[in-house]
Amino acid sequence: MFTVYLVSYAINTMKLPAGAALSCAVVSGVIVVTLTPFFGALSDRIGRRPLILASANAQSPVRLSLFMLAIHGRSQGTLLLALAANAVFQSMYTGTIPSILAEMFPTRRALYRLSRSVYGVCRDAVRRLCPTDLHMARQAPGNPYSPALYVMAGGALSAAAFSA
Repeated sequence: MFTVYLVSYAINTMKLPAGAALSCAVVSGVIVVTLTPFFGALSDRIGRRPLILASANAQSPVRLSLFMLAIHGRSQGTLLLALAANAVFQSMYTGTIPSILAEMFPTRRALYRLSRSVYGVCRDAVRRLCPTDLHMARQAPGNPYSPALYVMAGGALSAAAFSA
């Protein structure tokens, strides 16, 4: 959501060339694909909870800073920097969450399949709603950073869920 919104914002509002903005998204994706297995291996060594909490807690201050950097920098370089830094934190999450889900239920039970299905449906439903929510947040009067606040709220909910 962070990546898609910032790329769209860069093209439509900052008037960056589409190719330049989309190339930043590609670099971000390559970083996520490259770092995810490393964070997965790290979670095997130090535990799942520290990494997932670090990812969730970083969403508030770090993502607001990255959002501001991308918007105020108004260049391909600042967009690339913001998306690349965000990709590191995203990799922490994507490297850890599959193991957390797999460990929630014993492997002999069919509940594991159900948990995967429920997780997939919920994830897809949230992804479908995010563009609408972000558009409405962007239209909120008086606060140009409302989309960043939306992402931060998701991070706060994740941190609360994993802290319990």
